Amino acid sequence: IGALLLPHCGRRRRTNPHMRAFWGATLAFTFAFIGWFAFAPLLPVVRVDLGLCDNNAALQLLPEDKRVDACVCKKECKSTIASANIAAVSFDVGTRFVLGSVIEK
Repeated sequence: IGALLLPHCGRRRRTNPHMRAFWGATLAFTFAFIGWFAFAPLLPVVRVDLGLCDNNAALQLLPEDKRVDACVCKKECKSTIASANIAAVSFDVGTRFVLGSVIEK
C-alpha cells in the first residue's frame, strides 16, 4: 500500500497474540494521549460554550466569533475548572485500579 504500513494482527485469536496486544496498547496510549492533551488548547472555547465565564450574561449579547476573546475568567471560573481537573484525574486513577484488576484475571 505504498508508504502506509499496516500491522498484521492475524485473523484468528491464536494468530500472533503478542503483536495484537502490542498494537492495541500502542493505539490505546496514542488515543489517550491525544484526548488528554488536546483539551488544554480548547479550554477558552469550551469555557465560553459551557457558560463558565464570569461575564457570561454580557457574552450572550456578543456575536459568536467575539465571545472567546471577551471571556473574563476570574476566581469562580478558575475554581470550576480546577474542580473539573481534579475530578478527571480522580476518575482516571479509579478506572486504572478497576480495569487493572479486571485485566489481570
